[in-house]
Amino acid sequence: MELDGDLNLDTNDLPLRANTNHILVRHYVLDLTVCLDKKIISGSIVLFLEPCSVGGVKTEGDIGPEAGDGARQEPNKTGTVFGSHTQGSQSFQTSNAEDFTLVLDCCDLEVSKVEEVNIDSVSVPLGFPPEVASEDISVSAQADFVQHLFSMPSAHWREKLRLLSLCSCAPGAQNGGLVHFQTDRWSLQVRKERVKSSQGFPRIIRIYYMTRPSGGSVRWTKDQDNRECVYTAGSPINNRALFPCQEPPVAMSTWQARVRAPSKCVVLMSGEEQAVPAEDGDTHFLIWKYYVTMPMPASTLTLAVGHWCQVPAETPSALAKEVEDRVDCSSSKDDPLSRLRNSTGEGVRGSPLQTGSSNKATSSDTAFCHSFPGDEELCLTDYSGMVDDGISCSHGDYPCRFTERSAWSQRVVPHRVFSPVCLLQKTQVGVLKLLPRCLAAAHAVLGVHPFPRLDILIVPAGFSSLGMARFLFKTCQLLKSPI
Repeated sequence: MELDGDLNLDTNDLPLRANTNHILVRHYVLDLTVCLDKKIISGSIVLFLEPCSVGGVKTEGDIGPEAGDGARQEPNKTGTVFGSHTQGSQSFQTSNAEDFTLVLDCCDLEVSKVEEVNIDSVSVPLGFPPEVASEDISVSAQADFVQHLFSMPSAHWREKLRLLSLCSCAPGAQNGGLVHFQTDRWSLQVRKERVKSSQGFPRIIRIYYMTRPSGGSVRWTKDQDNRECVYTAGSPINNRALFPCQEPPVAMSTWQARVRAPSKCVVLMSGEEQAVPAEDGDTHFLIWKYYVTMPMPASTLTLAVGHWCQVPAETPSALAKEVEDRVDCSSSKDDPLSRLRNSTGEGVRGSPLQTGSSNKATSSDTAFCHSFPGDEELCLTDYSGMVDDGISCSHGDYPCRFTERSAWSQRVVPHRVFSPVCLLQKTQVGVLKLLPRCLAAAHAVLGVHPFPRLDILIVPAGFSSLGMARFLFKTCQLLKSPI
């Protein structure tokens, strides 16, 4: 990826443009379609915003150079604005420079439209007080609505996610929702006419955009079976080329994602529960949904789309013989993914995964915990000596595994491993077989697993980070079975 000539990420810090001192993104809802042949991810992202208490009227600090305060943006004269030039450049440049500007971190994204979301159309049917709804879009009404969502107790997290999802599908504001935007090399800037402070800025906005094939947040390549795939690969620019976000450390948020991908592909994300794909009408696409309930940096969101298979605990003999005899991993005309699903019954389209963040305790702590003979007892939860002492944490109110009695003694969390067909046997022996022992050892040393489940994906070689390369080398040495 080409970087600006005046900025070298080897010697300079990554620029932080987002003005998090004035407004914060509390929740993201992504609705994306992955086109492997065109190497493009397109769709929209809805941002649920909350102004900071010290936000106040826009001052020179709003466009100052300090991280978290935004960055001064000179008028765009070089055509760096993407998407509609009418909406993206002319309207922004002619808007009042004294209006409050929402600044988001992004890179190599083609933004076509930014709009305010009109939640009035869904507030009353959802059972909220009538005074919240109004015929015209109202900042105060919208603020009350969003504040009600974020103040819901963690015990009602499923209902909260449902409401956030419904809000993200609401239409754009027809009157009074005119929003101007422009992009430069490292940011997206959004304004609304006559809004002078973060307190008056819309609480929910929708951004339509598409990634560029050259964007550095994801890697478009071919797997070891010579089939197209894409995944987040630990880029120096984090996820800026995947979606507009806030990168300063203070920016912690939750997210939901709806990803459309070709029906023969598997979509993996860093969500809390296993996704169960659904048919997308009569198209040859499937829809995968993921979410997280614990606020985290935007850089922790991961995405992988490809023709991978879930590694079974025991490879069926017929498939094992086929894998052994294959010289060219891509020569077979059959669909190995379908054959694996049918033969093992452990396909990725199984029943939803029960995790530690559900409202009730998991029915089985060994669900989806693929272990080998002798490892079963590692996957069992040991409640001996556990006493419910009313454990509490000092962070904000969200579902937390550290407050769950079962999590403290869950030595092995549910886990899966995915790989290309040609590496199924090596992955089975070199990775899957050792996972229960590794997870149990981590629990013994570090305590509660911070995540309710674990997916491991075997991707092609080609990490830009030498730190990751050293980690993989050491891992292979420990496994004594390089893949």
